[in-house]
Amino acid sequence: MKNFEILILFFAFVTYSKDGKSQEVKIKPTVYFLADTISVERNNRVMEIGKLPNNGIYYAFFCRCISPYHFYPTFIRNKSFKPELTKDKPNGNYLSWEELANLLRKHGNEFVKQYNFIIVEKLPDRSFQVIEKLHWVDQEPITTLK
Repeated sequence: MKNFEILILFFAFVTYSKDGKSQEVKIKPTVYFLADTISVERNNRVMEIGKLPNNGIYYAFFCRCISPYHFYPTFIRNKSFKPELTKDKPNGNYLSWEELANLLRKHGNEFVKQYNFIIVEKLPDRSFQVIEKLHWVDQEPITTLK
């Protein structure tokens, strides 16, 4: 019986912080970025979307803003992930290019650990492709602009 009481006290101690408040699981905020490569001329784009040799897709942002400053922040989508297609632009907290670049500078390769990052790609037929489950790449993939 005494062991049972000790076990209960142990669990009570573990689930409460030292100030008596329950520990909460931190939920990452979700941020969106509109990738509009249809309406923006090629020389004015802030990103490139391309295919990898293994049929994956990469999203490279033209900002050498993360140490060691020799590559573009790049995310990849696994070829097995099927993006959601929608007629209307999804609602969400959309970041401007400047806001995204600032967050990338601030968090570096920890960005995907701090935020649920969703890219919404505008398609030629005026529909949208919602890309989730992006992975950070620590090296520069093959891009047409270097």
